[in-house]
Amino acid sequence: MASLNCMQGQINIANNSVQTAPAGGTQEVRLTTNLDYTIEIPEEAKSWLSLAPETRAMRDETIVFTVAANEGIQRFATVALKDEQGITLQTIIFRQLGGVCNEVHIETKGELEKVLADYDYAHIESLKITGVLNDVDFLFIYRMMPDLKNLDIAEVNITALPTQAFYQSKNVEHLILPNTLTTIGKEMFYQSNLETVIIPANVETIELSAFSGCRALTSIEIPASVETIEKAAFQGCSTLATVTFEKGSKLKTIGGGYYKSTGYGAFSSCPITSIEIPTSVETIEAVAFKGCSELTTVIFEKDSKLKTIGGGYDDVYDDTQNGTFCGLKKLMTVDMSACTRIQSIGKYAFYEDSELRLFKIGTIIPPVCVDYAFDGINPYSVLKVPSGCADAYKDAEEWKNFASITGLDE
Repeated sequence: MASLNCMQGQINIANNSVQTAPAGGTQEVRLTTNLDYTIEIPEEAKSWLSLAPETRAMRDETIVFTVAANEGIQRFATVALKDEQGITLQTIIFRQLGGVCNEVHIETKGELEKVLADYDYAHIESLKITGVLNDVDFLFIYRMMPDLKNLDIAEVNITALPTQAFYQSKNVEHLILPNTLTTIGKEMFYQSNLETVIIPANVETIELSAFSGCRALTSIEIPASVETIEKAAFQGCSTLATVTFEKGSKLKTIGGGYYKSTGYGAFSSCPITSIEIPTSVETIEAVAFKGCSELTTVIFEKDSKLKTIGGGYDDVYDDTQNGTFCGLKKLMTVDMSACTRIQSIGKYAFYEDSELRLFKIGTIIPPVCVDYAFDGINPYSVLKVPSGCADAYKDAEEWKNFASITGLDE
């Protein structure tokens, strides 16, 4: 039993972790309470989880949910019971097992088609594959399985997928990658229909444009093993709002660059709202986050090893500013107070970030700021620097764009 006691009363739930069958149906959740509450089902779960019509007033001791049949892989939802102020009183975790999910084992590379010969493979929607695969097998998945939406290849023994195996793929939407994978290759999922992907803990490199243009990808978790995210890796993922780095990350470089008037930032033009950069990152290259129009907050983890924030300018092709964080109209806070090793901040790095109001930095000696690094920031912006270093920053030319420069402890 899960219970919550507060000054106003208490709420007890008999079982706040519910497992349902693939076929769906109704599910009762019994509770006792003397509190008023509302029920909040996550938006992403409303297509399969809802309150049953017969559920009576919220004072009832039984809440009845309707669970739709599951024809894909297992799925989860956390339902919140909230008070009038929106504070969560209790949560109920729903786990629905997967429905019809064909599983096959491939002992010899190139024989996926042979193994699936007895299946209506053109209409398989979910598939788990174990064993070994090669480029012929991946081509079969790409061309001959148009209805395949859920693919689990976690137990396929392979360190690298075939070149562009899912390039502009229109079938697979939910993918679990091989546990043995060490590299996600160039343009591997370029403009594919991916909605979710699980990157395994052995991947070290995410190469150029690996996920570029995946417009249905809403979130991504980067495992601690990844050391390099190359140029344009997630560029133009137009619904990618959440990027999470696993604790203990080994990431050193967040890539970026430009050619003529075009930028190729690792996360450029993604609607990320906030980002926490891992301690291990040493370099963030030019245009890495340019065009992230929803970005409001950038934070660097404790003991950051960051040395360089990139930037640049192309005066030959269209006078393009190529700062790492330039032109972000909603960026308000950059907390680099944990960054004690900054050596340089590139040209146009924070150019025209017109809402940038608070910038913290932990480096004692003012880093070199190349031309226009902070031009166009908010006219009332505040810079916080290490105690006793305010005068040094006030004397450094490019740092004079800040209206106020004071110590971090003030």
